[in-house]
Amino acid sequence: MGNFHRFLLSYVFTSSHTTLEQEEHCVSLFTSQFLRLSCLQELYLDDVSILKGRLDQILSCLKTPVETLSITSCMLLERDLRHLSQHLNVSQLKVLNLRML
Repeated sequence: MGNFHRFLLSYVFTSSHTTLEQEEHCVSLFTSQFLRLSCLQELYLDDVSILKGRLDQILSCLKTPVETLSITSCMLLERDLRHLSQHLNVSQLKVLNLRML
């Protein structure tokens, strides 16, 4: 799995009964997988409910700077957008696609 250049995470929802602890566990599962993607160049996040308020956590676990980052149909907080604008690897992006709800 470490040789993937493109990763699409789509339609990840949590139930209204999902606890904060369960959401955190889910996020840590995803981020642990991102740590294995040493060749990742393109990251697509589409309709991922657990992203809200956690963009820094997701992006900080990427081993290499991505060239393409697409975040669509996701709810983000102001701090997520602030982190995105201040993230060191943003300057190396070739494509940035943001389409929020």
